[in-house]
Amino acid sequence: MNLVLLYTWSCILIFVWMVRKKYRWTVPPYRVAILFALAGVNATIPSALCNYFISSKTDFWVYSGNVFESFMGFFLGAGMGEEFFKFSAGLLLLLAFGMLGIRTSASTRFLGFVVVGLSFAAIENWQAYGAVPFWTMMTRGVLAVPLHASMGMIHGHAVNRAYANSSIVPLFGGYLYSAILHAFYDTANLFLPDVDPRYYLYPLVVVLMSWGLRQWDRLPERDDLTTADLPAAP
Repeated sequence: MNLVLLYTWSCILIFVWMVRKKYRWTVPPYRVAILFALAGVNATIPSALCNYFISSKTDFWVYSGNVFESFMGFFLGAGMGEEFFKFSAGLLLLLAFGMLGIRTSASTRFLGFVVVGLSFAAIENWQAYGAVPFWTMMTRGVLAVPLHASMGMIHGHAVNRAYANSSIVPLFGGYLYSAILHAFYDTANLFLPDVDPRYYLYPLVVVLMSWGLRQWDRLPERDDLTTADLPAAP
């Protein structure tokens, strides 16, 4: 139980904080969130296979010792690979909802993609980093987990723009932005070996989370509700 909390504590905090901040007059979409969480868990399987293939079948290994090969290993695996499979998992779930005639609001879609990122991060903590020291895992809770959450915010924002504009173009932008930012998070130390990573990773995560939470604040609880429709808070 203690290990489960160690892997998931920041995932739980981010989810609870977002739900309590948004849903004051409507019931949070917990059942839909569970489905998005399962989608995030499923996304870890092809991501792990992709990373394994890149590291074992190509020269682009993340710890190869060669800067270019290490960069490409991270960019193709963690950047393009993980973000593709996370984004695709959420999109496939939305596609299934559409085929079943289930409507989702902008806030539900946004939260759903954040949940994909959070569940993916929890499984990644367990699978890939389960043996790291306690304080290293705690650091992941304040860096890697919020990073995955913010990537989900980018995905959710892109999907909502796609719905609003009836266009798939925002989806490509959301994927590319998240892939590039994720790759930068993982590889900046290759190009800045003499700079303490804390000096740029913490600001990066703060900026991304601040942007994402601002988008979250702007969304109504339901698409058919506006601030003017809701009673004053007690």
